[in-house]
Amino acid sequence: MINKIEQKINGDLKFFKDSSFFDNNIKQKIQVYANVRFEALIRWCSLMDLKKPRQINYIGKREYVEFFLFCIFRQKETINNLWNTCGNLLNKGFKKSMISGREHFMGYLWELYLIYFFSIKKLSISKSKKNNGPDIKIEYQNQIFWVECVCPKCGNSEFKVPEIELNKSLPLPTYQIEKRLEYNLINKAEKYQSYIKKKWVLPNDKKYIAINTSDLSQYGSLLDSHELELLSLTRKIDFFENYKEIDGLIYSHASIFDYSDKITLFIIKNDYSVKEESCQIYKGSIN
Repeated sequence: MINKIEQKINGDLKFFKDSSFFDNNIKQKIQVYANVRFEALIRWCSLMDLKKPRQINYIGKREYVEFFLFCIFRQKETINNLWNTCGNLLNKGFKKSMISGREHFMGYLWELYLIYFFSIKKLSISKSKKNNGPDIKIEYQNQIFWVECVCPKCGNSEFKVPEIELNKSLPLPTYQIEKRLEYNLINKAEKYQSYIKKKWVLPNDKKYIAINTSDLSQYGSLLDSHELELLSLTRKIDFFENYKEIDGLIYSHASIFDYSDKITLFIIKNDYSVKEESCQIYKGSIN
């Protein structure tokens, strides 16, 4: 009789065999990045996911394999379901960039979330035709909306967001988080200014910045009920007054480590009003 561990391994192997996102090309790329055969990687991750590390020695390139386990393997159903829904709206290089390493994964997953979110709203969506243009183009009621996505990282400057220390009660590093958010907001606003100068984006187009805090160490998840902090920050730095071309922000704290069944977006308009939107995204089929 097949035991539970073997059943899980066989189930995970079958998932990746049948997956639309993890096609043969992506599997080959993962093998190169991990420096181990794909099937062996899945077997190892399946055991680790059962918290049975003693049953198999460490394999492959440690940094990439750990990234794969915690970011890709444990979110495989979500990634595959989202891709089945809106993968046709993305270019061929999207998957390769998404699975290439931890430094890229969060940003691409955030973009995938948003494209899914907009697609279920029955909006006309396309990727920017310019390689360096805004991430998402939406056409609605004869109006073009652009969305530029960003997942701020902890940074390396004097404003670096510190790592959470286990068994220590430390105050939320609000100042550092604000500085990271401010830097990324301004950076994206200035990108829009360059897009307008190059005529990739027209002055009358609607321009949004979509920002996700889940890459700010583990502090992003602590901002779950603090969307007003971003609103307060935009007022503090006169963001919309200084960057009049920006029509609003789309904000979420949703983390890839959450096993929630929905994503909530907060839309902050340039008049500082806030609107909340949410949708079901995973746990099997996507609604």
